[in-house]
Amino acid sequence: MLRLLFRRFAAAPVALFVLTCTTAFAQKTIHVPADQLTIQAGINAANTGDTVLVAPGTYHENLKIDTKEIILRSSDGAATTILDGSKAGIVITITNTPSLATTIDGFTIRNGATNYTPSDGGIFVRLGGATIQNNTIAGNYGWGIDAQGASVNVFSNHIVTTAPDTGQLHCSAQTGVYLFGNLHGYTPTDIPDHISGNLIEGDGSICSGEGIYALSIDSAVIENNTIRNNLLGVGIYAVDAIVRQNLIYGNEEGGLYAEYAVGVFPRTDPPEVFVVNNAFFNNVTNTYDPQHTGEVMLDFLYAKIVLSNNLIIGNSSTSPTLACLTQGDVGLFDPNDTPAIIDHNNIFNINASPYPLVLGQCSDTQPTEIGLDGNISANPLFASTTDFHLLPGSPSIDSGNNSAINLPAKDLSGGTRIADNTGLGYPVVDMGVYESSGLTDARPSLLSLVSSSYYVTPNTSITLTATATAVGGAPSGIVDFFKMTNVSGRRRLPVVRQRPRQ
Repeated sequence: MLRLLFRRFAAAPVALFVLTCTTAFAQKTIHVPADQLTIQAGINAANTGDTVLVAPGTYHENLKIDTKEIILRSSDGAATTILDGSKAGIVITITNTPSLATTIDGFTIRNGATNYTPSDGGIFVRLGGATIQNNTIAGNYGWGIDAQGASVNVFSNHIVTTAPDTGQLHCSAQTGVYLFGNLHGYTPTDIPDHISGNLIEGDGSICSGEGIYALSIDSAVIENNTIRNNLLGVGIYAVDAIVRQNLIYGNEEGGLYAEYAVGVFPRTDPPEVFVVNNAFFNNVTNTYDPQHTGEVMLDFLYAKIVLSNNLIIGNSSTSPTLACLTQGDVGLFDPNDTPAIIDHNNIFNINASPYPLVLGQCSDTQPTEIGLDGNISANPLFASTTDFHLLPGSPSIDSGNNSAINLPAKDLSGGTRIADNTGLGYPVVDMGVYESSGLTDARPSLLSLVSSSYYVTPNTSITLTATATAVGGAPSGIVDFFKMTNVSGRRRLPVVRQRPRQ
């Protein structure tokens, strides 16, 4: 590019022309097979920022992308463009990419690996980042997507967890998305993993693995996914996570298993796992270990977890709907723990099981869930066992908490959240993944509450600060503080401070 600079000096009318030249590398598109006969040849010829555009066909290759950040995209979509690993290894390996710019878009990815090896399968990302979107990932002998020491965006994929050979010894380990090991800045990107808008499913047999399994990573956002008929819906272990507005049903051994860290005391830090507006249903379809299965299972997560606005609906006569475990087993509330926040959920068993609805102690007194903090236990009145819209008259309509942390702005179908469906005169968010139609609030307000400490010894004080915000300016009014069901204090907005005695 040529740039011509003209400078005029007042003292001496002399024109000075300065000629500068800058150079830029143009990004290019490499067509396969028109420009390069194989996809790997196209990758080798590409530079960072280039696109390798693949025509329809079946390509028997095991691809490697290292360092360079390119876009690998099909021209006509996943249905007609197939990457087949020929059971010879991982279909796509991505290493040492410094951001999420490397993109895999619009392929069917199959026949990864020959035998069971934990990281073998569809796509393996290590020490870097990638965006994986609009693909069908099925029929692989290892995990669908395996990210180790990496950050990934996984958007709008169809991932099948059922092993292609149901007779193989380790057929139960076909995890859909496996995230591991970017704890404490191990990944160069330091960006949360974002798993959104995917269909992750198995066939309901023991040869279907976990939908999403996250272990020892910095943070993850898991939202707007449908996760069904797998071994387990979502498992998170030592992860700061937002699990938001997922439809999780029909999984064999549970909908959500969450464990933070064994032996870490006191477990009194601010919440780091937020489970908001999900629908869990019929997630115990087998009874290998009834005491350790359930719709939602919490293990070593006291004070670390918030459950808000969820539908936790069991259909098992042998397992609990909500289970709080201690040291891998059902136990008493540990005095070193502070309670999990279980707020405005519907916890119900359609089977009317004699088994406890809530197993173990989720807090220091028991029971604390049903009837307190907006929690109810009632049939949610789903449209069907596979359609989780709420029928008119559902007790879960207009029954959530508008101030839930990480509340979604849209429901799973893209509709506006927070509507008045039952004639309350003001909008209230529904529980679950769908919002019923109704009047919405064009000028919503938000009330946030912050504690000065999350660890309080007996006979000491804490400060609670409530702040209200709204589009039209700070609201006025009164905020009541409740300790269980008793009013602990009252102050006027916008700043509220109260020191309830412990």
